[in-house]
Amino acid sequence: MTNKEKAAAVNEAVQKGDPGITGEIVREDYIQHTPPVGDKKKGLLGLIQKIANREVPAPVIKNVRIFEDGDFVVLHHDVQWPGRKVMMEVFRFADGLAAEHWSGVQDHPEKTVSGHSMVDGHTTVTDKEHTQKNKALVTSFIETVLIKGQFDKTGDFYHPDIIQHNPHINNGIEGLKSGMAGLEKQGVTLQIEKIHYVLGEGNFVLSLSEGKFAGKPTAFFDLFRVENGKVAEHWDVLQEVPEKMAHNNGMF
Repeated sequence: MTNKEKAAAVNEAVQKGDPGITGEIVREDYIQHTPPVGDKKKGLLGLIQKIANREVPAPVIKNVRIFEDGDFVVLHHDVQWPGRKVMMEVFRFADGLAAEHWSGVQDHPEKTVSGHSMVDGHTTVTDKEHTQKNKALVTSFIETVLIKGQFDKTGDFYHPDIIQHNPHINNGIEGLKSGMAGLEKQGVTLQIEKIHYVLGEGNFVLSLSEGKFAGKPTAFFDLFRVENGKVAEHWDVLQEVPEKMAHNNGMF
C-alpha cells in the first residue's frame, strides 16, 4: 500500500468501527493532535471502539482531495458527522507506518457568500515541478499579508479572480479585502501568529498555522491551489484549540 492508501485505510477503519487494518499500518507510539482523540495507537483504537459500540456516531467521509509531500499525506474531506462538516487532516508516516496525525473540522453552512461550497473546485494535482516554488509563494503570502497585515500586497500573490471557498468571503482579491473589513466592523479579529507546516505537491499547498480568531486560540488549515505563479483558489478550516485535550501533544 502507498502512504495515500494507508491514510485512506485509517479513515475507512474509523467509518466502519473496525480496527482490523490499523494493526498493520499504525505505529504503537502514534502521536495524536486531534483534540478529542487519545494519544498513541490505543487512543485511535479507543475512538474506533466507541464507534463500533455506537457510543459516538460513525462519520461518513468523502475524500475530495489528497496529495503528499515526502512522509506527509494531506486529505480534504466532505464529512457527515452527524451534520455536514469539512475536515482537513495530515498524516506523517515513518518506516511505512502512520506515525503522527493532525486534523481540523468545521461545520459547513447551508449557504456561502461566494456560492461555492467549502470543498468543490479543482482536485487534480499538476505542475509537480513547481512544488517548492509554490510552497515558497504560499509561505510568503501568509507572512506578508496574513501575519504582517499588508493587504495592499495581496495582488503579488493572489490572482485577481481567485475562487474563494471560505464561506464568509467572496471571490476575488476585493472579496478578501471586504471580507476582512467586514470582520473588523463586527469586532472580530483574525491573527495568524506562527506557521507550523507548509506541505505541497505541485499546484496544491497546505499551511497549518497557529493564531487567534475572535480572540480564541485557533488552528488554521489553509489549502491553496497555485496556477501560473499566483494563488487561484483557496479553501480553509478553522478549528478552535480547546483548553483541554485527550492528550498532551497540542494541536501542532
